[in-house]
Amino acid sequence: MARPAHTAPALLALMKGEGAPHAWTLSEMSRRLRQNDAGCDPSTVFRTVARLVEQGALVRLTDPDGRGPRYELAGGHHDHLRCRSCRRLFPIPCPLDPALSEQLERTIGHHVERHELVLEGLCVRCRRSRPRSSSSPTPQRKRRAAVPPSPASDSVTGSCS
Repeated sequence: MARPAHTAPALLALMKGEGAPHAWTLSEMSRRLRQNDAGCDPSTVFRTVARLVEQGALVRLTDPDGRGPRYELAGGHHDHLRCRSCRRLFPIPCPLDPALSEQLERTIGHHVERHELVLEGLCVRCRRSRPRSSSSPTPQRKRRAAVPPSPASDSVTGSCS
């Protein structure tokens, strides 16, 4: 087992590795560290990840799939696409206008510090592997009518920073 002092460098090297997923769950990190002979118990991985988040080396993401948080290497701001077929998260450029945060603050009074935007669709690989058929359209979710923000609204959380 890796000593705790060696866990952070091993984890960061794993996450930077060729072909590594963009965002990781704690269980994925533990499993891959064990496979690479740098294994350590899940509580050590948890503490190491918490320390790396606190130090700014990793960013904690809310998993839209409900499997717990995911973690990615810190870097420039971007958003994500979650493939509904393979369930992987892919980084995408932020589609929001940076002026939106300022506009929301003027309009509703809340100060927006950050956001997480996750779009859902199919990644390139899954799109290519799907048979093209007009007889089986992609199921669409019902859309709710847009409700303009009110000064009392607390539902806005985000900024492109």
